[in-house]
Amino acid sequence: MLELALLLTMVVIARWLTSRTRQPAVLGELLIGVLVGNLGYWLGLPFFQFVMSYGAASPVFDQVWQSGVSVPQAAAQVFTPEQLAPGAKGSRCCNC
Repeated sequence: MLELALLLTMVVIARWLTSRTRQPAVLGELLIGVLVGNLGYWLGLPFFQFVMSYGAASPVFDQVWQSGVSVPQAAAQVFTPEQLAPGAKGSRCCNC
């Protein structure tokens, strides 16, 4: 909840700053979204990593939905152990 409150506070401040410079308020919201999204990905926060690699993760969630197993069990069914290893390159959406 604290993170959500912080994010909303940042958005309100950005909207205020953009209105003071006679720009649309939505510009402030977009700038905060870009800033927070890139910062979260750069810091390696799990949610942002998930969003950036959703293409690779969607088969896991399809497996969870269809079979009702847990996410770790579905990941073990979809990916090889090498792909699930920390820092593995084959588990990303771009295979880089």
